[in-house]
Amino acid sequence: MTSISRLKRRTSLFAGALALTLASTGGVLATATPAAAATCMGQTSLCFSQHNNYGGWTLPYWVGSGTYITSLPNGYHDQVSSLVNESPYSFCFYEHPNMGGLQFRIGPNESWATIPSWMNDKISSFRAC
Repeated sequence: MTSISRLKRRTSLFAGALALTLASTGGVLATATPAAAATCMGQTSLCFSQHNNYGGWTLPYWVGSGTYITSLPNGYHDQVSSLVNESPYSFCFYEHPNMGGLQFRIGPNESWATIPSWMNDKISSFRAC
């Protein structure tokens, strides 16, 4: 098998796995990331990670100045321990759905390998602020 054929096969397998993942998560892509990585998807992205130091699953979002998520997808509520904001916007994170309860704010291009203990494993909604 030539290297081009192998590349086409890998690309095809990746595309199929991605489509299956997106279909099973309602269009939200959750990926695992290396523990030391503090990167997301680029200039207009925000990523939630399950464990400190960006470990466990990662839940990425493409974001803008009007981003307003009233509830994280099922299975992600109250499980976020680290954040990466690769956007030019500030974001406010809330303890409850619909922007209720405690609030934690991060600035543009800011990363938190460990979010404060009073908000750790409590994020349920967020918005640009």
